[in-house]
Amino acid sequence: MIDSTNSERALIGALFLMADEKPISEMFRYVTQLEPVDIQCQTCSTIYLHIKKSVMSEQSFDMITIYEEIDRSKHAGKKILFTDIGVLIKEQSSYAAIESHIKTIKNASLQRKSLQVLTSLYESIQSSDNIIQSLGNAESAIEALMQKAHGESSGMVHVGQLISEWVARADDEYQGKETEKGVTFGFNGVDEMLGDDLLKPGSLVVIGANPGKGKTAVMVTSSIEMARQYPDRTVQVYSLEMPSAQIADRMMGSAVQNKKPKHYNDTDWGKIGSHIEQLNSTNLYVCDNPVLTVEQIKMNARDVIAQGGRISAIFVDYLTLMKLPKADRHDLSVGEVTKQCKRLAKEIGCVVVLLAQLSRSNMQRANKRPINSDLRDSGQIENDADYIFFPYYDYLFNPDSECGPYAEMICSKNRHGKAETTFAKVVNGVWMNCDQKDAQLKTMG
Repeated sequence: MIDSTNSERALIGALFLMADEKPISEMFRYVTQLEPVDIQCQTCSTIYLHIKKSVMSEQSFDMITIYEEIDRSKHAGKKILFTDIGVLIKEQSSYAAIESHIKTIKNASLQRKSLQVLTSLYESIQSSDNIIQSLGNAESAIEALMQKAHGESSGMVHVGQLISEWVARADDEYQGKETEKGVTFGFNGVDEMLGDDLLKPGSLVVIGANPGKGKTAVMVTSSIEMARQYPDRTVQVYSLEMPSAQIADRMMGSAVQNKKPKHYNDTDWGKIGSHIEQLNSTNLYVCDNPVLTVEQIKMNARDVIAQGGRISAIFVDYLTLMKLPKADRHDLSVGEVTKQCKRLAKEIGCVVVLLAQLSRSNMQRANKRPINSDLRDSGQIENDADYIFFPYYDYLFNPDSECGPYAEMICSKNRHGKAETTFAKVVNGVWMNCDQKDAQLKTMG
């Protein structure tokens, strides 16, 4: 076991000395760096707990007040004597090395915690009958340790630094320099609605629709356009509902409006050839693992980053087909996945797009256009999503519809701007761009 007792005793003594000579406000930056659990010695941990409480409440303290607080709290464990505190103060003659003591204690605490976690992981993997899940748990545990190791600060950044970075971006834009934009959605109407920023990196996008009503077709168009427009970045598509061969059918069929190969003419073969050339020049990848976990998505994404690559988007078709973590309720399991996907988007600086089924509540309404509450397990999904889109093709619900080939792309949530309905064209199940004015006249009258 890693021993940091000497530094812990020195820290407690130094804090008492500082309390005699410095304003209480100067002690905040020290006590916010450690928690009582980081301190191995039970006596020192208990004393530190009450010192920290006093500092955080801006109450001055000395050995008498701390002893009285401990005595009143009837803290569990070994009884702390007044002389115990006196000895700690007597042993310390300066608070000059307080930062060094804190660093030693933090390192020792992290080492002890790491050994405990690794021992637990070893036992879990050794007895596990689901190695993928165990490795996912191991990754999450190691990630938490890494965050503790590298994220000891609060993560706070002074507003001056943020403003400086903003001014630099604004100046580049003012001078007409090419600046980093967001990610295209793949449909001109949506991109126009989003404006120059497009889909902001670090965002969670949800595409919701009833079964067989267009969400996978929208994903195919969107993923191809993202990969085509950013050929130096990776686009990952996870298909849990259909095998990769069917995804390939959808992707290739999009070039000729899902025309069957036996009916191709020379023009069609030309389009197919051009489409193949374009796709081969992209970094578009497809995975059809039917037992996908969010941990696997995270590992694959981090592999790309570790190799010096960039990711523009990660698509998952669809959310509730993923292997969900255990929770008391199904909606809590789904919510944990959306939270992890949102964190991954921020970590990688990409867009994560989750396809989601609807609850069919809209099928009971005269107006079948979806709304946010139609999403299955909608609570946490709606909270975590930065953008929510509902592709809606009225013809699929009402065969007598006069909408023609035009479908609506309903944006019901846009955390960064306006949320409007735009339009797409649907031909033999392929969703594509269209003239927005013509579509609006046809669908909206």
